[in-house]
Amino acid sequence: MPGATVDLADAIDVKILLSVLAQVRAGDFTARMPLEWTGVAGKAADGLNEVIIANQALAAELARVSRVVGKQGELSQRVVAGAWSQCWSGSVESVNSLIDALVRPTSEMQRVIGAVAAGDLSKKVSADMHGEMLDLKNTINAMVDQLNGFVSELTRVAREVGTEGKIGQAAAVMIEVGGVWKDLTDHVNLMAGNLTGQVRNIAEVTTAVANGEPSKKISIEVNGEFLAKVELGTASAELADLSVEYFRTALVREFNYVARGKGIDYAVEVAPGTPENIVTDPQRLHQILKNLLANAFKFTERGEVYVSVGLSDQGWDRRTKSLAEAPSVIAFSVRDSGSGIPEEEHERIFAGFSEADGTITRQYGGTGLGLSISRELAALMGGEITVASTPGSGSIFTLYLPLGRSPVPAATPRR
Repeated sequence: MPGATVDLADAIDVKILLSVLAQVRAGDFTARMPLEWTGVAGKAADGLNEVIIANQALAAELARVSRVVGKQGELSQRVVAGAWSQCWSGSVESVNSLIDALVRPTSEMQRVIGAVAAGDLSKKVSADMHGEMLDLKNTINAMVDQLNGFVSELTRVAREVGTEGKIGQAAAVMIEVGGVWKDLTDHVNLMAGNLTGQVRNIAEVTTAVANGEPSKKISIEVNGEFLAKVELGTASAELADLSVEYFRTALVREFNYVARGKGIDYAVEVAPGTPENIVTDPQRLHQILKNLLANAFKFTERGEVYVSVGLSDQGWDRRTKSLAEAPSVIAFSVRDSGSGIPEEEHERIFAGFSEADGTITRQYGGTGLGLSISRELAALMGGEITVASTPGSGSIFTLYLPLGRSPVPAATPRR
Protein backbone atom coordinates (compact mmCIF):
# COMPACT_ATOMS: atom_id res chain seq x y z
CA MET A 1 0.00 0.00 0.00
CA PRO A 2 1.22 3.56 -0.65
CA GLY A 3 3.09 4.97 2.37
CA ALA A 4 3.52 1.52 3.93
CA THR A 5 6.86 0.85 5.69
CA VAL A 6 8.97 -1.87 4.10
CA ASP A 7 11.03 -3.93 6.58
CA LEU A 8 14.81 -3.74 5.84
CA ALA A 9 15.10 -7.48 6.02
CA ASP A 10 12.57 -7.69 3.23
CA ALA A 11 14.65 -5.37 0.98
CA ILE A 12 18.11 -6.95 1.58
CA ASP A 13 18.84 -10.49 0.50
CA VAL A 14 20.29 -11.82 3.74
CA LYS A 15 21.85 -14.86 2.04
CA ILE A 16 23.85 -12.63 -0.33
CA LEU A 17 24.97 -10.42 2.58
CA LEU A 18 26.14 -13.41 4.64
CA SER A 19 27.99 -14.88 1.63
CA VAL A 20 29.88 -11.63 0.95
CA LEU A 21 30.78 -11.20 4.64
CA ALA A 22 32.05 -14.78 4.78
CA GLN A 23 34.30 -14.20 1.74
CA VAL A 24 35.70 -10.98 3.19
CA ARG A 25 36.34 -12.64 6.55
CA ALA A 26 38.28 -15.34 4.68
CA GLY A 27 40.46 -12.65 3.07
CA ASP A 28 38.79 -12.57 -0.34
CA PHE A 29 38.48 -8.85 -1.03
CA THR A 30 37.15 -9.40 -4.53
CA ALA A 31 33.71 -10.10 -3.09
CA ARG A 32 31.11 -7.39 -3.71
CA MET A 33 27.50 -6.66 -2.81
CA PRO A 34 25.11 -6.36 -5.82
CA LEU A 35 25.33 -3.00 -7.53
CA GLU A 36 21.76 -3.05 -8.81
CA TRP A 37 20.15 -2.70 -5.40
CA THR A 38 18.36 0.57 -4.82
CA GLY A 39 16.99 2.51 -1.94
CA VAL A 40 18.14 1.72 1.57
CA ALA A 41 19.41 -1.70 0.46
CA GLY A 42 21.47 -0.10 -2.30
CA LYS A 43 23.07 2.39 0.12
CA ALA A 44 23.93 -0.43 2.53
CA ALA A 45 25.44 -2.45 -0.31
CA ASP A 46 27.49 0.54 -1.52
CA GLY A 47 28.78 1.25 2.00
CA LEU A 48 29.88 -2.34 2.51
CA ASN A 49 31.57 -2.40 -0.90
CA GLU A 50 33.57 0.75 -0.01
CA VAL A 51 34.77 -0.89 3.20
CA ILE A 52 35.79 -4.01 1.24
CA ILE A 53 37.63 -1.89 -1.38
CA ALA A 54 39.47 0.04 1.37
CA ASN A 55 40.58 -3.26 2.95
CA GLN A 56 41.65 -4.55 -0.46
CA ALA A 57 43.73 -1.40 -1.17
CA LEU A 58 45.32 -1.52 2.30
CA ALA A 59 46.21 -5.18 1.90
CA ALA A 60 47.77 -4.53 -1.52
CA GLU A 61 49.79 -1.57 -0.19
CA LEU A 62 51.01 -3.53 2.84
CA ALA A 63 52.04 -6.38 0.55
CA ARG A 64 53.96 -3.92 -1.67
CA VAL A 65 55.78 -2.32 1.26
CA SER A 66 56.55 -5.73 2.71
CA ARG A 67 58.11 -6.76 -0.59
CA VAL A 68 60.16 -3.63 -1.36
CA VAL A 69 61.31 -3.01 2.22
CA GLY A 70 61.61 -6.51 3.60
CA LYS A 71 62.83 -8.40 0.54
CA GLN A 72 64.25 -5.81 -1.86
CA GLY A 73 65.85 -3.68 0.85
CA GLU A 74 64.44 -0.33 -0.31
CA LEU A 75 64.41 1.15 3.18
CA SER A 76 63.04 4.52 2.11
CA GLN A 77 59.66 3.08 1.05
CA ARG A 78 56.56 3.65 3.21
CA VAL A 79 52.83 2.87 3.08
CA VAL A 80 51.31 5.42 0.70
CA ALA A 81 47.90 6.80 1.74
CA GLY A 82 45.24 6.66 -0.96
CA ALA A 83 41.61 7.75 -1.13
CA TRP A 84 40.84 4.96 1.30
CA SER A 85 43.30 6.30 3.95
CA GLN A 86 40.57 7.95 6.02
CA CYS A 87 39.30 4.52 6.93
CA TRP A 88 42.68 3.24 8.08
CA SER A 89 44.75 6.36 8.80
CA GLY A 90 45.69 5.07 12.26
CA SER A 91 46.86 1.74 10.88
CA VAL A 92 48.88 3.44 8.13
CA GLU A 93 50.67 5.67 10.65
CA SER A 94 51.37 2.70 12.92
CA VAL A 95 52.88 0.63 10.11
CA ASN A 96 55.04 3.53 8.88
CA SER A 97 56.20 4.22 12.43
CA LEU A 98 57.14 0.55 12.78
CA ILE A 99 59.19 0.70 9.57
CA ASP A 100 60.93 3.88 10.75
CA ALA A 101 61.77 2.28 14.09
CA LEU A 102 63.33 -0.70 12.33
CA VAL A 103 65.05 1.17 9.51
CA ARG A 104 66.81 3.83 11.62
CA PRO A 105 68.92 1.35 13.61
CA THR A 106 69.59 -0.68 10.46
CA SER A 107 70.77 2.38 8.53
CA GLU A 108 72.90 3.49 11.48
CA MET A 109 74.55 0.09 11.80
CA GLN A 110 75.05 -0.06 8.03
CA ARG A 111 76.83 3.29 8.20
CA VAL A 112 79.22 2.09 10.90
CA ILE A 113 79.89 -1.33 9.36
CA GLY A 114 80.48 0.30 5.96
CA ALA A 115 82.99 2.69 7.54
CA VAL A 116 84.82 -0.22 9.21
CA ALA A 117 84.95 -2.11 5.91
CA ALA A 118 86.50 1.00 4.32
CA GLY A 119 89.11 1.21 7.07
CA ASP A 120 87.50 4.06 9.03
CA LEU A 121 87.34 3.03 12.70
CA SER A 122 86.19 6.43 13.97
CA LYS A 123 82.46 5.75 13.56
CA LYS A 124 80.11 4.26 16.18
CA VAL A 125 76.39 3.48 16.40
CA SER A 126 74.85 6.46 18.20
CA ALA A 127 71.08 6.12 17.67
CA ASP A 128 68.85 5.34 20.66
CA MET A 129 67.84 1.68 20.67
CA HIS A 130 66.09 -0.75 22.94
CA GLY A 131 65.80 -4.48 23.45
CA GLU A 132 67.64 -6.73 21.01
CA MET A 133 68.57 -3.74 18.89
CA LEU A 134 70.41 -2.28 21.90
CA ASP A 135 72.32 -5.55 22.31
CA LEU A 136 73.32 -5.42 18.64
CA LYS A 137 74.38 -1.77 18.98
CA ASN A 138 76.59 -2.60 21.95
CA THR A 139 78.11 -5.55 20.09
CA ILE A 140 78.99 -3.44 17.05
CA ASN A 141 80.47 -0.63 19.15
CA ALA A 142 82.51 -3.14 21.16
CA MET A 143 83.80 -4.60 17.91
CA VAL A 144 84.89 -1.14 16.73
CA ASP A 145 86.65 -0.53 20.07
CA GLN A 146 88.47 -3.85 19.78
CA LEU A 147 89.55 -3.17 16.22
CA ASN A 148 90.70 0.33 17.15
CA GLY A 149 92.87 -0.93 19.97
CA PHE A 150 94.14 -3.84 17.92
CA VAL A 151 94.99 -1.85 14.80
CA SER A 152 96.53 1.02 16.76
CA GLU A 153 98.81 -1.30 18.67
CA LEU A 154 99.89 -3.31 15.64
CA THR A 155 100.50 -0.09 13.72
CA ARG A 156 102.67 1.14 16.59
CA VAL A 157 104.72 -2.05 16.60
CA ALA A 158 105.09 -2.03 12.81
CA ARG A 159 106.19 1.63 12.86
CA GLU A 160 108.60 1.34 15.78
CA VAL A 161 110.15 -1.97 14.70
CA GLY A 162 110.00 -1.66 10.92
CA THR A 163 110.50 2.07 10.39
CA GLU A 164 112.09 3.54 13.50
CA GLY A 165 114.26 0.50 14.19
CA LYS A 166 113.12 0.15 17.84
CA ILE A 167 113.57 -3.59 18.01
CA GLY A 168 112.29 -5.45 21.05
CA GLN A 169 108.79 -3.95 20.81
CA ALA A 170 105.67 -6.11 21.18
CA ALA A 171 101.94 -5.54 20.71
CA ALA A 172 100.22 -4.99 24.07
CA VAL A 173 96.50 -4.89 23.31
CA MET A 174 94.84 -3.42 26.39
CA ILE A 175 91.35 -4.76 25.69
CA GLU A 176 90.49 -8.41 25.65
CA VAL A 177 90.60 -10.00 22.23
CA GLY A 178 90.02 -13.57 21.25
CA GLY A 179 89.86 -15.90 18.31
CA VAL A 180 91.57 -14.78 15.15
CA TRP A 181 92.46 -11.37 16.67
CA LYS A 182 94.40 -13.01 19.50
CA ASP A 183 96.09 -15.36 17.05
CA LEU A 184 97.11 -12.45 14.84
CA THR A 185 98.44 -10.49 17.83
CA ASP A 186 100.46 -13.51 18.95
CA HIS A 187 101.84 -13.99 15.43
CA VAL A 188 102.87 -10.34 15.19
CA ASN A 189 104.61 -10.53 18.56
CA LEU A 190 106.31 -13.77 17.53
CA MET A 191 107.45 -12.13 14.30
CA ALA A 192 108.74 -9.06 16.17
CA GLY A 193 110.54 -11.28 18.68
CA ASN A 194 112.16 -13.40 15.99
CA LEU A 195 113.17 -10.32 14.02
CA THR A 196 114.62 -8.71 17.13
CA GLY A 197 116.74 -11.74 17.91
CA GLN A 198 117.92 -12.12 14.34
CA VAL A 199 118.76 -8.44 13.85
CA ARG A 200 120.62 -8.21 17.16
CA ASN A 201 122.62 -11.34 16.43
CA ILE A 202 123.44 -10.17 12.91
CA ALA A 203 124.40 -6.75 14.29
CA GLU A 204 126.82 -8.40 16.69
CA VAL A 205 128.41 -10.36 13.85
CA THR A 206 128.64 -7.41 11.44
CA THR A 207 130.20 -5.26 14.16
CA ALA A 208 132.72 -7.99 14.94
CA VAL A 209 133.62 -8.44 11.27
CA ALA A 210 133.98 -4.69 10.81
CA ASN A 211 136.31 -4.63 13.85
CA GLY A 212 138.49 -7.38 12.45
CA GLU A 213 137.03 -10.31 14.36
CA PRO A 214 136.00 -12.69 11.55
CA SER A 215 135.51 -15.66 13.89
CA LYS A 216 132.16 -14.36 15.09
CA LYS A 217 129.27 -16.49 13.81
CA ILE A 218 125.49 -16.25 13.58
CA SER A 219 124.31 -18.23 16.61
CA ILE A 220 120.52 -18.30 16.17
CA GLU A 221 118.36 -20.14 13.69
CA VAL A 222 117.57 -17.99 10.65
CA ASN A 223 115.54 -18.67 7.52
CA GLY A 224 114.57 -17.03 4.23
CA GLU A 225 116.31 -13.78 3.29
CA PHE A 226 118.33 -13.94 6.47
CA LEU A 227 120.03 -17.30 3.92
CA ALA A 228 122.09 -14.14 2.69
CA LYS A 229 122.70 -12.38 6.15
CA VAL A 230 124.36 -15.40 7.76
CA GLU A 231 127.14 -15.04 5.17
CA LEU A 232 128.56 -12.26 7.31
CA GLY A 233 129.68 -14.84 9.84
CA THR A 234 132.19 -16.44 7.48
CA ALA A 235 135.85 -15.72 8.00
CA SER A 236 136.87 -14.60 4.54
CA ALA A 237 135.78 -14.05 0.97
CA GLU A 238 135.58 -17.18 -1.17
CA LEU A 239 137.47 -16.14 -4.29
CA ALA A 240 136.87 -17.70 -7.69
CA ASP A 241 137.09 -16.79 -11.36
CA LEU A 242 133.99 -15.00 -12.67
CA SER A 243 133.12 -14.23 -16.28
CA VAL A 244 132.07 -10.57 -16.45
CA GLU A 245 129.81 -11.25 -19.44
CA TYR A 246 128.16 -14.16 -17.68
CA PHE A 247 127.54 -11.94 -14.64
CA ARG A 248 126.18 -9.14 -16.83
CA THR A 249 123.74 -11.52 -18.55
CA ALA A 250 122.59 -12.90 -15.20
CA LEU A 251 121.80 -9.40 -13.86
CA VAL A 252 119.88 -8.50 -17.01
CA ARG A 253 117.84 -11.67 -16.89
CA GLU A 254 117.13 -11.39 -13.16
CA PHE A 255 115.70 -7.85 -13.20
CA ASN A 256 114.26 -7.56 -16.71
CA TYR A 257 110.80 -8.62 -15.55
CA VAL A 258 110.84 -5.97 -12.79
CA ALA A 259 111.79 -3.27 -15.30
CA ARG A 260 109.07 -4.32 -17.75
CA GLY A 261 106.48 -4.43 -15.00
CA LYS A 262 107.24 -0.83 -13.96
CA GLY A 263 107.85 0.49 -17.47
CA ILE A 264 111.44 1.46 -16.62
CA ASP A 265 114.44 1.37 -18.98
CA TYR A 266 117.05 -1.11 -17.74
CA ALA A 267 120.46 -2.17 -19.01
CA VAL A 268 123.77 -3.53 -17.76
CA GLU A 269 126.78 -2.16 -19.67
CA VAL A 270 130.43 -3.24 -19.54
CA ALA A 271 132.97 -0.54 -20.35
CA PRO A 272 135.73 -1.14 -22.93
CA GLY A 273 138.93 -2.39 -21.34
CA THR A 274 137.16 -4.33 -18.60
CA PRO A 275 138.76 -7.78 -18.05
CA GLU A 276 136.74 -10.66 -19.43
CA ASN A 277 137.25 -12.55 -16.17
CA ILE A 278 137.85 -11.31 -12.65
CA VAL A 279 138.77 -13.01 -9.38
CA THR A 280 136.18 -12.20 -6.73
CA ASP A 281 133.55 -13.78 -4.48
CA PRO A 282 130.76 -14.42 -7.04
CA GLN A 283 128.05 -15.25 -4.50
CA ARG A 284 128.60 -12.17 -2.36
CA LEU A 285 129.06 -9.93 -5.40
CA HIS A 286 125.70 -11.12 -6.70
CA GLN A 287 124.08 -10.48 -3.30
CA ILE A 288 125.39 -6.90 -3.19
CA LEU A 289 124.28 -6.05 -6.73
CA LYS A 290 120.94 -7.71 -6.12
CA ASN A 291 120.38 -5.54 -3.02
CA LEU A 292 121.44 -2.35 -4.81
CA LEU A 293 119.21 -3.08 -7.81
CA ALA A 294 116.23 -4.01 -5.61
CA ASN A 295 116.46 -0.63 -3.87
CA ALA A 296 116.94 1.21 -7.17
CA PHE A 297 113.75 -0.28 -8.63
CA LYS A 298 111.89 0.20 -5.37
CA PHE A 299 112.51 3.96 -5.28
CA THR A 300 112.16 4.58 -9.03
CA GLU A 301 108.66 5.10 -10.41
CA ARG A 302 109.66 6.12 -13.94
CA GLY A 303 112.76 6.69 -16.01
CA GLU A 304 115.72 4.33 -15.87
CA VAL A 305 117.94 2.01 -13.89
CA TYR A 306 121.38 1.30 -15.34
CA VAL A 307 124.35 -0.76 -14.20
CA SER A 308 127.82 0.03 -15.50
CA VAL A 309 130.86 -2.19 -14.97
CA GLY A 310 134.43 -1.07 -15.59
CA LEU A 311 137.89 -0.39 -14.22
CA SER A 312 138.29 2.69 -12.03
CA ASP A 313 141.18 4.61 -10.53
CA GLN A 314 139.21 6.98 -8.30
CA GLY A 315 136.01 7.43 -6.33
CA TRP A 316 136.78 5.33 -3.27
CA ASP A 317 138.26 6.27 0.09
CA ARG A 318 142.05 6.29 -0.31
CA ARG A 319 142.32 5.14 3.29
CA THR A 320 140.88 1.77 2.27
CA LYS A 321 144.16 -0.12 2.16
CA SER A 322 142.93 -3.11 0.18
CA LEU A 323 141.81 -0.80 -2.65
CA ALA A 324 144.75 1.58 -2.49
CA GLU A 325 147.26 -1.26 -2.74
CA ALA A 326 145.39 -3.32 -5.36
CA PRO A 327 146.90 -3.60 -8.88
CA SER A 328 143.53 -2.51 -10.24
CA VAL A 329 140.01 -1.73 -9.03
CA ILE A 330 136.72 -2.64 -10.68
CA ALA A 331 133.60 -0.56 -10.13
CA PHE A 332 129.96 -1.71 -10.34
CA SER A 333 127.72 1.39 -10.47
CA VAL A 334 123.93 1.23 -10.10
CA ARG A 335 122.33 4.46 -11.34
CA ASP A 336 118.62 5.30 -11.11
CA SER A 337 116.36 8.27 -11.84
CA GLY A 338 114.40 7.83 -8.63
CA SER A 339 113.55 10.12 -5.73
CA GLY A 340 117.12 10.84 -4.66
CA ILE A 341 118.61 11.19 -1.17
CA PRO A 342 119.66 14.36 0.71
CA GLU A 343 123.41 14.51 1.38
CA GLU A 344 122.92 14.57 5.14
CA GLU A 345 121.13 11.21 4.90
CA HIS A 346 123.83 9.38 2.91
CA GLU A 347 125.36 7.64 5.90
CA ARG A 348 122.12 6.90 7.73
CA ILE A 349 120.64 4.84 4.90
CA PHE A 350 123.30 2.19 5.48
CA ALA A 351 121.88 1.48 8.95
CA GLY A 352 119.41 -1.42 9.10
CA PHE A 353 115.77 -0.57 8.34
CA SER A 354 116.57 3.06 7.54
CA GLU A 355 115.21 5.38 4.87
CA ALA A 356 115.90 8.74 3.32
CA ASP A 357 112.98 10.74 4.74
CA GLY A 358 109.47 10.30 6.04
CA THR A 359 107.73 11.16 2.78
CA ILE A 360 109.66 8.53 0.81
CA THR A 361 109.19 5.99 3.59
CA ARG A 362 105.43 6.37 3.59
CA GLN A 363 105.32 5.87 -0.18
CA TYR A 364 107.92 3.15 -0.65
CA GLY A 365 109.00 1.81 2.76
CA GLY A 366 112.54 1.64 4.15
CA THR A 367 115.67 -0.03 2.84
CA GLY A 368 115.47 -2.99 5.22
CA LEU A 369 118.82 -4.68 5.90
CA GLY A 370 119.93 -4.63 2.25
CA LEU A 371 122.29 -1.63 2.26
CA SER A 372 123.66 -2.42 5.70
CA ILE A 373 124.45 -5.99 4.71
CA SER A 374 125.85 -4.89 1.34
CA ARG A 375 128.32 -2.50 2.96
CA GLU A 376 129.54 -5.21 5.33
CA LEU A 377 129.86 -7.74 2.52
CA ALA A 378 131.82 -5.20 0.47
CA ALA A 379 134.21 -4.66 3.41
CA LEU A 380 134.62 -8.42 3.77
CA MET A 381 135.66 -8.56 0.10
CA GLY A 382 138.17 -5.74 0.58
CA GLY A 383 136.01 -3.12 -1.11
CA GLU A 384 133.57 -0.37 -0.27
CA ILE A 385 130.27 1.16 -1.41
CA THR A 386 129.77 4.87 -2.06
CA VAL A 387 126.63 6.87 -2.80
CA ALA A 388 126.14 10.03 -4.83
CA SER A 389 122.64 11.47 -4.79
CA THR A 390 120.53 14.61 -4.56
CA PRO A 391 116.74 14.82 -4.13
CA GLY A 392 114.93 14.72 -7.45
CA SER A 393 118.02 13.70 -9.42
CA GLY A 394 118.26 10.00 -8.67
CA SER A 395 121.10 8.10 -7.03
CA ILE A 396 124.32 6.30 -7.94
CA PHE A 397 125.55 3.51 -5.69
CA THR A 398 129.01 2.26 -6.62
CA LEU A 399 130.71 -0.91 -5.39
CA TYR A 400 134.53 -0.81 -5.65
CA LEU A 401 136.41 -4.12 -5.43
CA PRO A 402 140.16 -4.86 -5.65
CA LEU A 403 141.44 -7.02 -8.49
CA GLY A 404 144.66 -8.91 -8.92
CA ARG A 405 144.14 -11.58 -6.28
CA SER A 406 144.35 -15.31 -7.01
CA PRO A 407 141.36 -17.60 -6.68
CA VAL A 408 141.25 -20.13 -3.86
CA PRO A 409 142.60 -23.44 -5.25
CA ALA A 410 140.13 -26.30 -5.46
CA ALA A 411 140.37 -28.87 -2.69
CA THR A 412 142.26 -32.05 -3.56
CA PRO A 413 139.80 -34.97 -3.83
CA ARG A 414 140.26 -37.64 -1.22
CA ARG A 415 141.14 -41.11 -2.41
